[in-house]
Amino acid sequence: MHYIELAEVANTSGLKLVLSKGMPGPWGELIKAILAVKNVSYTAVAQYPGRSDAELKALSGQASAPVLLSEGVCLSDLKEIILNIEKNYPSPMLLPTNKLELAAVWELIYLITGKGGFAWNRRVMMFAPLMQLDQPIEMIKNLALKYGYCEIVAESAQQKVLQVLGRIGALLNDQAKHGKLYILGNSLTALDIAWAVFSSMLLPLPKAVNAMPAGMRDSYTLNSDLMIDVDSILIEHRDYIYKNYLTLPLDY
Repeated sequence: MHYIELAEVANTSGLKLVLSKGMPGPWGELIKAILAVKNVSYTAVAQYPGRSDAELKALSGQASAPVLLSEGVCLSDLKEIILNIEKNYPSPMLLPTNKLELAAVWELIYLITGKGGFAWNRRVMMFAPLMQLDQPIEMIKNLALKYGYCEIVAESAQQKVLQVLGRIGALLNDQAKHGKLYILGNSLTALDIAWAVFSSMLLPLPKAVNAMPAGMRDSYTLNSDLMIDVDSILIEHRDYIYKNYLTLPLDY
């Protein structure tokens, strides 16, 4: 993927998306996937994991990706980014119009992507062994603290991850009984894309289509002892969404 630097943003027109260069961070990959489904082109702007990114923080209020930039618009909140894309690029529709269905979609997207949810607790699980070293690497320590790591949170992270997986799995199994292929409803929504993308923190896509760094792959892959308790329908759904709607191999 071709990137421009933050310093070039002011002289670049059109839609721009700040992404972690060289890393398939699921938050950024989700926005990329939504734009791909809607066939929307954009310019990728490089954010470098592990750096302080004072320039990005001054621009967006945060030092991490993704950030959506357009004419007079700078958004770093995931929900606001998705809403902005849905409003400006409404086809195909990825958010239901029914208020109850929409509320359910947002609740589950947050459960997957938001604070205290699947990805948040998976990240805590990844940091745990590194933070238990006698002298944790300073960069790892800073990232862990930035993302809410503490021993108390780490103790419950595994259970919370399995709870979310159980809920998504139950919904998929219920839908399957009625011949439906999506988590909610009868058609693709942003929720299906969110799970497909964030399932990388459970079991990453194969190396042939996702050449992520080896260390990142190892940390993203759930311990085999825990995978025994994970319903296979979760990965089957991921594979269906990528095969029918998303682009492979991943490019980052």
